[in-house]
Amino acid sequence: MEFWYNNDKENIEKYKHLIMLNLEKEDLNRIKVGDEFIMKYDNKIETLNETYIPAMTPEEDFKMIVNSEKHISYDEGYKEGIEQGIEQGIEQGNNIKSKEITKKLLDKGFSIEEIAEITGLAIDEISKM
Repeated sequence: MEFWYNNDKENIEKYKHLIMLNLEKEDLNRIKVGDEFIMKYDNKIETLNETYIPAMTPEEDFKMIVNSEKHISYDEGYKEGIEQGIEQGIEQGNNIKSKEITKKLLDKGFSIEEIAEITGLAIDEISKM
């Protein structure tokens, strides 16, 4: 819309019905002179602005924002809980597997020190098995 800022009257006249959709009130007043279509458009916009009824009260809007924030927090907490649960499950599974391996190594005659080195388990934990 360079022609609007350059005051290119020929192109302004040619494209004024598109231009009017993006104008401030004072610019619209300038362009509507003598153009019945733009005057009707301006009158319709004025009527709509005067009869505007908000879809919700400020209190309802506030409640909706709070509920949205609660929902977002819940979703984040839920995802975090799932991730922690998966991590704990993997850790427990690894511990069970290490204990199974430890028992097999003990049955095969490996020393507690060797098993601790192989499995990473503590010597006292191996001794309790």
